[in-house]
Amino acid sequence: MTTMNEEWQKLKGEAQTLRDEIKLKLHLGTMDARDSFQKLEHEVDHLTQKVGHETEAAWTSLVTSLKGVRDQIFSTDKDKAGDKSAEKSEAKPKA
Repeated sequence: MTTMNEEWQKLKGEAQTLRDEIKLKLHLGTMDARDSFQKLEHEVDHLTQKVGHETEAAWTSLVTSLKGVRDQIFSTDKDKAGDKSAEKSEAKPKA
């Protein structure tokens, strides 16, 4: 059985990992994604200072938000990759 502190530490670690993952992905991301992340990062910092480790629900909500941004960024990259491969196949002359 895990204690409340252990659960909080786990959620906090997951939130920090997701934030770091998103920062890395944004290095190559679009300006829209950067704008979204800056707003979210401000919220993360604010919640971290305000909430501390008092409520598991706040950290769970934060992790959910970070996952949503990450998934949006990753799907944007997949869409771009799909568009590029479609362009390449259309550009090839047929024999």
